[in-house]
Amino acid sequence: MLDCLSSEAIRLVDSSECAERIGKGQATRYGGTAREACRAGHMLRKGVRVFGSVRQAADADRLQKQLGTERFTALQFDVTDEKAVQQAAEKVRSALQGRKLTALINNAGIGQIEPTAVCSLDKAKRVIDTNLTGTLICAQAFLPLLGTDSTLTGPPGRIVQMSSVLGEAPVPYQAVYSAAKHGLEALTACLRRELAPYGVKLVSIRPGPVSSEFWDKIDWTQYQGTPWERGMKNTTDLVSNSMKTAVSCEAVAGAVYLAVTEPNPRSVYHVISWDGRVAFKLLSSLPPWLVDFFWIRTLGRP
Repeated sequence: MLDCLSSEAIRLVDSSECAERIGKGQATRYGGTAREACRAGHMLRKGVRVFGSVRQAADADRLQKQLGTERFTALQFDVTDEKAVQQAAEKVRSALQGRKLTALINNAGIGQIEPTAVCSLDKAKRVIDTNLTGTLICAQAFLPLLGTDSTLTGPPGRIVQMSSVLGEAPVPYQAVYSAAKHGLEALTACLRRELAPYGVKLVSIRPGPVSSEFWDKIDWTQYQGTPWERGMKNTTDLVSNSMKTAVSCEAVAGAVYLAVTEPNPRSVYHVISWDGRVAFKLLSSLPPWLVDFFWIRTLGRP
């Protein structure tokens, strides 16, 4: 049987005796339990046992009932809680019974769209703690199970990071989120090189816009009468247009499944429409002055 653990910020996958394939579960703050069920369900359909970590007991009960299988086990913890994550790692170690974990899938996420000039430091800290610091906490807690503990049996595991195309090309009015994803990309690259001697692989999943109720909560009207009114209005319109080609959570789950199951996974998997991929490729490679000009023309002046 194949095992996978997912938390608000992480998913872990453990390979057991039939370890030819592996998958992942999910839990993101900006996607809610609907996306958790979507991604966990994708892996369950592939025959994977999923350990899904959520913050609220009610979410754990709902997911358990919604997925309706003994191969799903809900765990309750917050990825920014170092002690709770370590306790979860001990539970997983006990469940693996001396085997290595096949994969850790870091999937924490808090979205952020607002003028950087008025983003509260508390909000910025939450975004960075969840999208970046929580990833480091989880990686440190589970690295022994993935391969750095030589007393465990089985092949080394891998870490799959849920990043974003904004980790390549930052977008105005999503500065803190973009910064966190840039940091995640740097962390992933460094860990890939540090853990290579242990056989632990690292993979970055970079989705574009994903269908989610998060985008419905954007309200630019609260900035009417402020210097940020036009920029936020145009940003909201831009987001609305991007939803026409947004990818599904199933598409993201499929990319994660490939990242975990392929013998030689790519370092990066992009999950984005063709035109979106071209746009972000240009935004990440053109000279800064030209990218600045594009955004000024797109978002407008006060």
